[in-house]
Amino acid sequence: MTGEALPPSELAKCFSWYHRSVAQRGYVGKVGDTIHVGGLARLDVKNISTSSMYITIWGSIFLTCHFAKTHKAGETFEKHVGVKLQPPLTKERIEELGPWVETPIIVTGDTWDKSSTDIAIAGLGWFGIGIKGTAELSLWTYEDVGITTRSALVPDMAQYFEKAGFTVIKGGSAKPKSNANAGP
Repeated sequence: MTGEALPPSELAKCFSWYHRSVAQRGYVGKVGDTIHVGGLARLDVKNISTSSMYITIWGSIFLTCHFAKTHKAGETFEKHVGVKLQPPLTKERIEELGPWVETPIIVTGDTWDKSSTDIAIAGLGWFGIGIKGTAELSLWTYEDVGITTRSALVPDMAQYFEKAGFTVIKGGSAKPKSNANAGP
């Protein structure tokens, strides 16, 4: 990030240890789908060798996620970052954080039943990917944010799948809430 690090008010929404609760959110991803994790990261499904794949997001219960089509991702980000897509908590913080950088990632797996590979984002959480075959993905985040792939830390998938739109999990409940402005 070219600007300063996240202040405590934004870090509180990112770090699961702060709230002592990690949430999992599950999605069935297809070519052309995008998942925003707050205004801090975005995962695009570019190509897959099967018709679909599982994507499980592991992160703080206060992170707002948005699931939609990739062709609307830029518009969604511009319209909602700092408002419904949090953190960052304001639109003004985006300029301070600097530009996003695209990182292409290829993931392979041998089963759809569980996550086989994680894509970890430093200080934010990770995407668990379950696929029988190969997926070409793009991860977007700010410059200098660490990204790594690894064998799945938690092979479990979410017990239910999210629908298109915004979700945030408040108070550690297992069901997503519609109120994207919830926070600590």
